[in-house]
Amino acid sequence: MPKLDNLGQAFDVMEQAVSRQTLQLAGTQRYLHVAALGGDTYRGNRLYVRIDPRTGEAQGVKYFLSADRQLLPVPVKAAVKLKNILLEGLGGKGSGKAARVWGTVKSIDDLALVTLPQYQNPQYLQIESYGSRDAESILFPEKGIALQQTALDPAAYAVAFARLPDFQKRAIRSWTLVDGDSAVPSARWGDEPINIEINHHLYEREPLHAWETRERLVLSGLMAAFDSPLPRQSGSFLRVAEYQRDQIIPWGDTIGPGDIVTNFPTLMSASAEDHYARIYTELTAKEAEENNCKALIYYEIKGGSCLPLARTQADAVLAEYIYLFRPLSFFRVKAISHGLLIGGEMYPSTRIGVVLEEIEQPIASAKNLFTGEVIHFN
Repeated sequence: MPKLDNLGQAFDVMEQAVSRQTLQLAGTQRYLHVAALGGDTYRGNRLYVRIDPRTGEAQGVKYFLSADRQLLPVPVKAAVKLKNILLEGLGGKGSGKAARVWGTVKSIDDLALVTLPQYQNPQYLQIESYGSRDAESILFPEKGIALQQTALDPAAYAVAFARLPDFQKRAIRSWTLVDGDSAVPSARWGDEPINIEINHHLYEREPLHAWETRERLVLSGLMAAFDSPLPRQSGSFLRVAEYQRDQIIPWGDTIGPGDIVTNFPTLMSASAEDHYARIYTELTAKEAEENNCKALIYYEIKGGSCLPLARTQADAVLAEYIYLFRPLSFFRVKAISHGLLIGGEMYPSTRIGVVLEEIEQPIASAKNLFTGEVIHFN
């Protein structure tokens, strides 16, 4: 639990030895890896916290032991008043920064049993929310996420698309290619997906002259298309991403409600439906043994500047759209929710939901919405 990181700083001395145990969660057949906590007790009982056996990181709420040595969760209202540390020391990377959010924004904590279709048993989670509870509704795309947008007329879009300059149409076709698509080969434009490569160059701030010709052409065409008469939609859109085990999660740490965030320096895609998020979540769970995923994050983005990019087949424009935000897009954080697995099989054991509201430029500075890095703009 991140809060334990923060509270751990109040202690000057930490014992280095720790006793890790596997204990049964009361009322279930589940066993959790736990470690003892130093500091306050609950009704005279020593406290424990769930840990990741691979990393030693704290992952869940506080527990105490029943008379028959089963784990019982400490009521949230009591747990937040107890000062504890892992006996082996916790104070992880970023814990000092965390106090800026946790110390100023009150969280809403709940324990929940969630039934998900890919798991046989219910999943027992702690839900921690900042700002409001609005982001809780997007933590579980398997259960469906309601998204609404203004209508887009496919026929009107096809007419506007046909009137675009050829280089913009080619750029849109190149960006929306997926593996398995058939495309007319072109030495200049290519016939394979290219979006990952372009965003990698943008993220690394690589100079354009170092890019391949095709990559420069696609980026140029897309940037011009943002100023084209292609129809737009306003409403709520959904994006999913993942954090690897070596990446720091800034949400509820260095990013809090009210902060301004940006996708700069990369282009950012989103969906008008929850289908892709469901598929991504299910595939991540199936590949758990081969995966290095620490957390899934779901962004609900409310706005209207994104460009609908229609997938094409030969010369036909399909009514299937990818929604693209230009690199200099800005959003205000409205709500953040963390779902932390306490008992069950959910993989990864952490999910994050974020509700963003698009705002207009100019912005003097903003935080990157994946890393939390502060970026200053002239």
